[in-house]
Amino acid sequence: RIASGSDAALARKATVALTGSQSLQRIISLPPARGLNPASVIPREARRLMSYSPDNSYLFWQSGSKTKANQRFFTLVVPKQPLLNLVETVTLAGLKPEMIDLKPLALARAVNRSQAIIVNAENCSLDFVIVIDCVPVAYRSIHLGDDPLFPEDVFPRLVDHLANFLSFYNDTNKDHPMAADEPICLCGAFASSPDFA
Repeated sequence: RIASGSDAALARKATVALTGSQSLQRIISLPPARGLNPASVIPREARRLMSYSPDNSYLFWQSGSKTKANQRFFTLVVPKQPLLNLVETVTLAGLKPEMIDLKPLALARAVNRSQAIIVNAENCSLDFVIVIDCVPVAYRSIHLGDDPLFPEDVFPRLVDHLANFLSFYNDTNKDHPMAADEPICLCGAFASSPDFA
């Protein structure tokens, strides 16, 4: 999205999204211990659970729901090089990246449902996101190649990848599986095709 208007300074700002294909997301739960400092504990847990290394990745986290038993943190590990490459590309295009988002997270906010299965179908990529209680608890981004594909080429691959994604999620979340009749929110370049939908 490029801002437009009479203000020339605004016209050069851009909001961009980075693919989620190399990033990792996890909900980390910590006990509500007195004196617990999330700023020191979250990086340690991310190294243990997500193979986080400050040399080649950025770590982002945000506090979530809190109970007497635990405090949950939405934790994200993003590789440095793809993010730096995106910033360089946008800058070379003469734009100023005002905000950078991860595509699966942007999709979850755009759909704006407390519970959802989101499928983003483009001619070179697929994104799948599961949202539970307004939190994107799982996502998968798949690059389909550099050459644009037609809907009839993408559809069978989408069905296979979506089935595998949902099966993996349900197998690893047996206490809270996605319902079989949960609506699928379809977006992306192919969402406007009635045949594809």
